[in-house]
Amino acid sequence: MTWLRRFFTAHTGAPTASPSSSPTRVDLPGRVVAVAARGVHTLARTADGTLSAWDWNRFGQLGLGDQADRSTPTRVGTFLAR
Repeated sequence: MTWLRRFFTAHTGAPTASPSSSPTRVDLPGRVVAVAARGVHTLARTADGTLSAWDWNRFGQLGLGDQADRSTPTRVGTFLAR
């Protein structure tokens, strides 16, 4: 689990006009070893290589094959370092 700033309301998952001023707990499937946050979306990698993405996805930047926003971490794929 990790603490990250999200652009969705914590209880409903509905988009919000402005980001929360306090962190929201985000449950991820394992120990987080890397986080990348860029303005309005976030990616996290766990120790087993699972890559998850969430938040704003208007242009498909989460890499999930669509343009739907995600209020919770969604598995994108697996990243294994060589």
